[in-house]
Amino acid sequence: MAINTADAEKDGGATLLAKKTEELRNRFISFKNLFIEELKKELTVTGRSVKEQQTLNMWAFLFTAIIACSLTSVISSRFITRPIKKAIEVMKEVADGNLTKRLEIKSRDEIGEMGKSFNMFIDKLEKMIFDISRDADELKGSAFNLNELSVSLLSGSDQMA
Repeated sequence: MAINTADAEKDGGATLLAKKTEELRNRFISFKNLFIEELKKELTVTGRSVKEQQTLNMWAFLFTAIIACSLTSVISSRFITRPIKKAIEVMKEVADGNLTKRLEIKSRDEIGEMGKSFNMFIDKLEKMIFDISRDADELKGSAFNLNELSVSLLSGSDQMA
């Protein structure tokens, strides 16, 4: 019977150990499930936060891009319109008869080329007017000489008659 008591104690210890092991296993599973649920909740919150941050970043980028495009547009339009306005002022003065005005050329782009061409046009126009004026003076002198010759011929024909 002593063996049976020792066997019973062994069986009781094994049963107790099995119960404790099962209890620990159940606690571990419960803890694991709780941990997984908390992790899912945290990931959901983090996912929402990441989406909100991405949306915020997208709006910030869009706003910055709009501001940058607006500034670029304003600055580039000033580089284009300012020389054109100056050209219009000079053209109005030339139209009023002031052929001494020229455009100040500061750029080598299309606007600068336009200014250079305009200045060449005014130079040629001024030269043409100078040539016409000189030719008119020569014609006036020739007409005067022709008139004197006519008077001289008339007076010579009067003397002959």
